[in-house]
Amino acid sequence: MNATDAVLRLSDLSLGYSAHGPSPAVAAVRGVSLRVEPGQVVGMLGESGSGTSSIARLVAQQGLAPGRGPGAPSITGGSIALFGTELRRASARRLDRLRAEVGYLAQDAAATLDPHRSTLELVAEPLHARLRRGRELPDELRQRVRDVLIAVELPPELLRAFPHELSRGQRQRVAIARAIVTAPRLLVADDLAAGLDPAVRPGIVRTLAELRRLEGFSALVISHDLDVLEPLVDRLDVLHRGEIVGSGTVAQVLDDPWHPYVRRLAQLRSER
Repeated sequence: MNATDAVLRLSDLSLGYSAHGPSPAVAAVRGVSLRVEPGQVVGMLGESGSGTSSIARLVAQQGLAPGRGPGAPSITGGSIALFGTELRRASARRLDRLRAEVGYLAQDAAATLDPHRSTLELVAEPLHARLRRGRELPDELRQRVRDVLIAVELPPELLRAFPHELSRGQRQRVAIARAIVTAPRLLVADDLAAGLDPAVRPGIVRTLAELRRLEGFSALVISHDLDVLEPLVDRLDVLHRGEIVGSGTVAQVLDDPWHPYVRRLAQLRSER
């Protein structure tokens, strides 16, 4: 990656899902262009079905390697580059290396934690996956796990707890810790506050903002809730039916809405 390369670059990107039989592929995203610069947090705001999760899965490369990501979208037009590497031109080995640089907080990550593993085991698992089978974590990686658990504000008494013993917000903190424990250069967080009680959401947002300050990663953060994104992001892209309909800082997007969907967002904000 050169100093001038974006961490993430989407250029006129279109995505589709394969259809069964003679039916054409179902379009999910059409002509999306955006950049995430080093150290920057970019938000994607969109309702369910807008294409945000399709982009998140692709950026996290859930469907680019053979045998990975059933139901993942396919690139039907344009391009995507991570750290200066065009993904469709990269070898399988290069894709594996790039994937290791991306932390992925899936939309349902907190709900799908392994119920048979403790908090400590769950957060250590991504590090174990990088070691040869049967190897114990060296001391520095054990300390990394504990440091990350402190950073996401999980108290020591919960380290031996299992997912069913944690609140929904605590499980989300475990999921965040799993996504960043490998020190990724880019974090992709899909629907960061999904399913969380409104009283819990601000704490999760503050935690992620502090982690960004401490760890220095870039991030692509997705939500359908502008209140979640506004305190976090440097730039905002609004997606509606697979297309970008607003782009800029949050203030720029809301102050000059050219699309009816964004005008509605701005109106709802002004009425509060």
